[in-house]
Amino acid sequence: MKDLHEFFDRYIRGPSQALVYDDGFRQWSYTYDQLRATAEAWAGELVKAGLRSGDRLLIWSDNRPEWVVAFWGCVLGGAVVIPVDAAAAPDLVARIAKVAEPRDRT
Repeated sequence: MKDLHEFFDRYIRGPSQALVYDDGFRQWSYTYDQLRATAEAWAGELVKAGLRSGDRLLIWSDNRPEWVVAFWGCVLGGAVVIPVDAAAAPDLVARIAKVAEPRDRT
């Protein structure tokens, strides 16, 4: 396998369950087709917003379905993803951002 795009094209498809999320009150499940469609839509929105291939984007978020969609949307849009655990302290995130130099959101 060459890269994440090839992995996405090969494996992220079909009606099988891809993600299950339980917030303690309710459980949601998403198929590979739903994940694919949402990630492709997110990639399109990022490109419309000015994302360029090779831009670095930092994702500082809880582990949830939206994170997975954001990750794949960034990859499909050509971005380099810098994942940071939601529990990371703000000063650590600032140090990571200083080193990684993600694209400014403005």
